[in-house]
Formats: sequence, C-alpha cells, structure tokens
Amino acid sequence: MHPQAFLATLAVMASASSAMKVQWYNDNSCSNYAFEQNNPAYGQCYNNGSKKPSANIANCDHVLCYCTFYTGAGCTGSSGYVSVTSGVNPNCALKPSGSAGWDSFKCTWYM
Repeated sequence: MHPQAFLATLAVMASASSAMKVQWYNDNSCSNYAFEQNNPAYGQCYNNGSKKPSANIANCDHVLCYCTFYTGAGCTGSSGYVSVTSGVNPNCALKPSGSAGWDSFKCTWYM
C-alpha cells in the first residue's frame, strides 16, 4: 500500500463513528438500568444532568473503549473511569463516596 493511501485509511478509521454504548444506572452496582447514550463522539464531553450513581460501557466494537465519568458538569470535579476490550464484559464506574453521582462523561477508543 502506498504511504498516502495508508494515511488516508487511518484518517477514515479515526473519524469513523463510535460503535459504543454507555449505560447509566439508578443504583451503585450497575444493575438497576436507567438509560443509555449511544455512539458518543470521540473525546467530546457530554452532560447528562442525572447524577446517576453508576455507569458502564455496554457496547464496544473497538479494540479498547475508555470512558471517564465526572461528578460535575462540563467534565469537571471528581472522576472515575471504566475501560473495556472488545468482547469482554464492561466494568462499572461507581460514584465517589459522598458524591450525588456522575453528571458528565467523555469517551475515547482505539481501533
């Protein structure tokens, strides 16, 4: 493959939509489902305003998906994260002790 074609292929792969799903829960153990957000844009901060106590990556069609959850709006405040490799059950991000819950998040992934 020519170097220019290879670079063009990488650019398309990096800009492809995420095949990802983040789920939010009403409990502190990722078992009492509340709602989900599909296909977050790479590295973009999302405010959900729900202050849910737990969240996870429910779908990851990449080699590795990684989300950071924040207690404040605009991806500020205390943070926690989950990461999952394709085909492996997701981890659960539990709210920090003394916090009302997660208020915002951003995700990245690796092909």
